[in-house]
Amino acid sequence: MTKLDRVSVAQLLSKHGITESIFKERINLLSIQPAKVGNNLYVSEEQSELLEQLDVHLKAGKSMAEFKITASQKAYRGRVQAQGDDISQNGGYSYSWARMTPVTEQEGLSFIATIQAQCNKSQQAERQQAFSKAKRFVQNASKQGGIGPEAQPHSFKNTKRTVDNARVDIEIASGLTFVPEKSS
Repeated sequence: MTKLDRVSVAQLLSKHGITESIFKERINLLSIQPAKVGNNLYVSEEQSELLEQLDVHLKAGKSMAEFKITASQKAYRGRVQAQGDDISQNGGYSYSWARMTPVTEQEGLSFIATIQAQCNKSQQAERQQAFSKAKRFVQNASKQGGIGPEAQPHSFKNTKRTVDNARVDIEIASGLTFVPEKSS
């Protein structure tokens, strides 16, 4: 999450005139997990907009239970896919997510493993380096606290390949993605 696409929790508390306990109720309802940077907590621009919509909803006298979240408002959306002319399935093999909680490093690696398992042996061989690079990308993103959609696109290819357009793609549409696992 860069400085340009994040909003501090302190700013939101002040803007909405609410206490930390009310804020916690709201982020729990929306399944938002603020990111910690230094000693400060932040949410993404998308999450801030969703919190704003909830605030307007509540100030109109409606309850939190009445607040509906549509698929387009899911704060975390993206896709991992394997593509190329050697894959006959239209669009290649793909795993998409649209949800209210961030995708963790382990989940990201699992998504890649799912796509890799859908490939036959020759398709896997054609993308061996690409899958390794994609996994390393997820691990490095996690070490930095996650990565958002501003760092697009992420397309990984083998340096030596027989299928020119064989690749593994990671697309992050919204939200901080590949965050480190929560420590218990």
